[in-house]
Amino acid sequence: MDVKKLCSITFVLLFALAVNAYAVLPITDGLILHLDASSISDGNSVPPWEDLSGNLNHAVQTTASLQPTLKENAINGLSAINYSSVTGKYFDFTYEVTGIRTVFWVLKDDSASGPGAFYLLGQTTQYGWARSETIYGDDTTTAMWHNTFADSAVKSGATRINGALVDGTQTAPPTSYGVVALVTTGPMTANYLACDRGSATRAWVGDFAEVIIYNRALTLLEEAEVGYYLATKYNLTTSYPDPGTPVCTITEPATNDVFSAGDIDLMANAYDSDGTITGVEFFYQDVDASDPNIYNLIGPGAPVGAGEFAAVWASVAPGRYFIKATATDNESKTSPDAITEIVVIATPPAPTAPLILWQLPG
Repeated sequence: MDVKKLCSITFVLLFALAVNAYAVLPITDGLILHLDASSISDGNSVPPWEDLSGNLNHAVQTTASLQPTLKENAINGLSAINYSSVTGKYFDFTYEVTGIRTVFWVLKDDSASGPGAFYLLGQTTQYGWARSETIYGDDTTTAMWHNTFADSAVKSGATRINGALVDGTQTAPPTSYGVVALVTTGPMTANYLACDRGSATRAWVGDFAEVIIYNRALTLLEEAEVGYYLATKYNLTTSYPDPGTPVCTITEPATNDVFSAGDIDLMANAYDSDGTITGVEFFYQDVDASDPNIYNLIGPGAPVGAGEFAAVWASVAPGRYFIKATATDNESKTSPDAITEIVVIATPPAPTAPLILWQLPG
């Protein structure tokens, strides 16, 4: 085996033992870069920031004046890397990161106190990771992605802060530690963490505690697993669900479906990543009722297939309704509510045959 590869693997194993208070990264399929500030244990200026993915793509900066610094006990007893607000600092990657589809940053933005364009990643000749730049007068926000210059794969991707979906072209990064996630709509490249085209005056200002990059678009469930892992590790508030929590979706009826008064068929899918679904219950809420916040039980769903549960809501009167489904697993954990809205109209009277009068001749 290559000696450098062996050393890197040994380092990763030792680091994993050192931070065994935290669960391991739950998704590794497609992992191409993993930087964790807690892997650095000595020195103020940061030496090469080791890539924990095993791909040897370390973050390096050989110019001492441009080296970010280590902040120990920055968040939940763990370290972060600080990019000075006084002078621009950044890392180069050992080699270009290609095929980027999903990125997680644990970060804190401090761009308001310093110069620069504050990129979260950067390229050598392109500006696909462009941020809004109020200091240059070409934008009016400090959002994560520039509405004009950021690559369409970035600004049209799904950006989340602590699990909540946001418009990255209108939303700034958090100014206290948080998890930022991006699933791009196409492959991207990166050469820097983080500046624009190697310019120290157009560099990130703030802290990075962890950066994770995949070469594939993670599914929503996979993203939630990684996001929840990071939020738990750094003790952050998040809307990512516990991976052990069941997931439930309503497949029938669809939102805005219109029905005639009477019986309505209901269907839901339920899934649990670490156990089994023991039941699904359906509820309804009368939008036009005097107290529209009350959900009333329709009844349990009957299993009709793999993860499928069906019920019939009988004798539904005209009105507007929210229908809710909730799944429970074998550990008595319940899913986030799945909700859809429908409209029920009065059943029109049955058509009657026209009365035809015949006049007999004579």
